Amino acid sequence: MELYIAHEVDNPLEMFFYTPVSMSTNLLKVRLLEGKKVDLEKDYTFYYNRDGINFSFVGRPIKKVGEDTLLVLIKDSRIELRRYPRVKVPFDEIVVEVDGLKGFLRDISLGGCRLQFLKPIPSDFLDRGLVKRVRFFLPDGQTFEVKAKVVNIMRESRSVSCAFVMKDETVVKLYKAVTLYLRRRLGLEEY
Repeated sequence: MELYIAHEVDNPLEMFFYTPVSMSTNLLKVRLLEGKKVDLEKDYTFYYNRDGINFSFVGRPIKKVGEDTLLVLIKDSRIELRRYPRVKVPFDEIVVEVDGLKGFLRDISLGGCRLQFLKPIPSDFLDRGLVKRVRFFLPDGQTFEVKAKVVNIMRESRSVSCAFVMKDETVVKLYKAVTLYLRRRLGLEEY
C-alpha cells in the first residue's frame, strides 16, 4: 500500500493523506484523500517517494482544481532519510506491551515507532531484526496490535525502535488514532 502524507509546516499533527497527480520543477498537483480541507494561506510539508528516494517539499496550495485536487507551489525541497514524518508522543498515556513487557509510545510514523519500557529490556530483545507483536492501548479504550521488527535498541533509556512489518490498514488506523488523540490532548481539536 503506497501512502503519501503531508502536514502543516508548524504542526505535524494537522496532517492529511494525498495522491500525487503530477509534478514539474516548482509545482505539485495532488488529490486529497478522505475529504480533507486545507488552508490556502498555510505552508505544508509533503512527503514523497520516487524510485526508492524519499523527498519532502515545503509548499503552499495556490489553487483548487476541482473538488479534491490542489495545485501546490513548491518553495523548498530536500532528500529525506525517513519516508514518513515522525510524530512525538510527549505524554505517558499511550501504553504499549510487547511479550509481557509494558511501556509507553514515544513516537510514531507510518513506517515505525519508538517504545520506552518501564523495566530493563530483556536479553531476547538484543537480536536486531526480531519481529514482535506490539499492542497499543490508547486512553480512549482503542487497542491495536501490529507486527514490528526491532531495528535499534537503546538499553540505557530502555527504548526500542521498531519498523512496522506491513503498512496495512491497521497501521494507518493506529497512526490516525494516535494523531487524533494528540490533537485532542493538546487542545487542537475537540472531543
